[in-house]
Amino acid sequence: MASKPPVKIVDATVDANELSIDASGNASIAINQVDTAVVIGTNSVPVQGAGADGAAVVGNPNLVAGIDGGGLAQTLSVDATGALNVNTGGVSGTANVEFGATASLAAGASADVDTADIAATTSTLRQVSVASEQPFFFTVSRVENAVVTQVSGEMHGQGGETVFWRTAVDAQLTGGAAGLDAWRVSVTNNDNNKVSVSNVTFEHTT
Repeated sequence: MASKPPVKIVDATVDANELSIDASGNASIAINQVDTAVVIGTNSVPVQGAGADGAAVVGNPNLVAGIDGGGLAQTLSVDATGALNVNTGGVSGTANVEFGATASLAAGASADVDTADIAATTSTLRQVSVASEQPFFFTVSRVENAVVTQVSGEMHGQGGETVFWRTAVDAQLTGGAAGLDAWRVSVTNNDNNKVSVSNVTFEHTT
């Protein structure tokens, strides 16, 4: 068989290297250099393997962040228990969502639904929602050292409807007193004949 011109391959240095064939017909390529990718930057991430929850941070890890109003990156933060710290639209603090429900209320009967007793901190009520099986009305109150102060007007809703009450100004209470410190919703079954159960959701920050 007549010889053919060799096939040439251009390497990374633009030098022509020949593809050679041995006596058995196997092709071989000479590899003279292996290029490696190097990541350079102030936020390099060393490979540490899987870390345990709560373990010390090693190196300079990737951070989860958002962009603030000035176009700057602001990292998300958590407290010592791992709870996410929330700061939204000037409303800062730890978000608390609590659920409660009345027992079956007879026609015209009322019941109070409270949050848990609030510890020695300031709680700001953001929103309350109430839903009931039958027509209902409710009021929202602050209970501070067992003293009740109403902070809303009387809100009405139909059976199966959810009614939201949001504060026009900050409603706050300071916990830690000997008596009960809590937010309260007082619900009345406004049906003349049927029993009803109401569900209440509190949203407040501490």
